[in-house]
Amino acid sequence: MDRILNLTVFLAFIAEPALAAGISDRGGTMRDGAATLSMMAASSSSTAPMSTAPVSPRIELIEAAKRDDVAAVQQLVDTASSDVDARDGFGRTALHYAARLGHEDVIGILIDADALLEAKDEDGFTPLLRAIQGGDANIDAIRLLLDAGADRDVRAGVLDADELARSVGAEIVRDTLAH
Repeated sequence: MDRILNLTVFLAFIAEPALAAGISDRGGTMRDGAATLSMMAASSSSTAPMSTAPVSPRIELIEAAKRDDVAAVQQLVDTASSDVDARDGFGRTALHYAARLGHEDVIGILIDADALLEAKDEDGFTPLLRAIQGGDANIDAIRLLLDAGADRDVRAGVLDADELARSVGAEIVRDTLAH
């Protein structure tokens, strides 16, 4: 039974893009993916009913940013109970996720709400570096961040923005960073 559950969890993880955000090619680390699988397995094997406790505004904002739910992001940003720079367990803000996933409207809302452009997650990545991971498909998100003042010379360890763009084959991004 455990083998079936593990296979089911694995297939659900692969099939669900929102869950796949924890894998390196989606802007996270393998540790993120393992944690997501572990949480899914724990909740799937539990006999306890699902919690009906309200989700914190911090998590709501991050989840809405991941979903590109513009209306929810705007509503959460407008409420006093929502911290635009709140972080999840990986040190990521809503702007990290919106940038990585190329959600330009959400990025605009978060920038207008004075989200920190240089916030670094546990891996040392800023929202700009997360956007660059998406390659040329994220060029509009990258331009939004740069226009708002994101540091194009930022580094994550030994990796700078240009090196990251080169590693994902993003020539348009590299050209944009050069100007």
